[in-house]
Amino acid sequence: MRLGWVAGAAALGQGLAACQQDEKEQPQPAQPSLEWGTMAAVFPYSTEFVYTWRWTAKELEKVKLSFKREDDTDFSPLAEVNAADGSYNWLLSGVLEEVTLKIASLDGKLEKVLNVKFQRLSGEVINIASYPTLLQVGGVSIVSNGATGELFIRRKTLVEFIVVAAGCTHAGCLVEDNPGQGIICNCHGSTYTQTGQVTQGPAMFDLQLFQSTYYPEQNKLIVVP
Repeated sequence: MRLGWVAGAAALGQGLAACQQDEKEQPQPAQPSLEWGTMAAVFPYSTEFVYTWRWTAKELEKVKLSFKREDDTDFSPLAEVNAADGSYNWLLSGVLEEVTLKIASLDGKLEKVLNVKFQRLSGEVINIASYPTLLQVGGVSIVSNGATGELFIRRKTLVEFIVVAAGCTHAGCLVEDNPGQGIICNCHGSTYTQTGQVTQGPAMFDLQLFQSTYYPEQNKLIVVP
């Protein structure tokens, strides 16, 4: 009898151990999570501009977006969107210096807050979408733009542009693209490199080279006079 009792107890112990092992091996349900993504730089180049929110969310169906301006005491609701979208384009009107963003789950159990300081940039704004030849790498266009006057713009890469003054330094004629070589003035034959250095007269001075910054999300080029 004792031997049978010992054997039964051992079997029971083995059964309990197997159940405990099965419980340990059961996959745990995924936990909801919410994190900010990388935000693109923004710039109030006018009284209206777009700011793109970015985030990553797991096991959430929707998220709430809200914001608080510098002088506000409470957050103002902005939108309720699908969590899987991962981004939201916010059209802002007016000039902001600083704003606090909040993204949260619908039940409020998860939330992330981010303080954003907008950087002001001075310069001429060029909407690349308005110049079809600049949509492709290697494309060129003459652009007339405010304080900078006539510009000769070449798209060097997807994110880089070369901007020089479009008036030849000899007699002021508008220059043109000189495929494979740079820039040419067909009035009197002066030639320049892509960045505006004189390679052949009668021009004696280089074309002015402008500093520029491209913002792909807005498809805008800022040219500093």
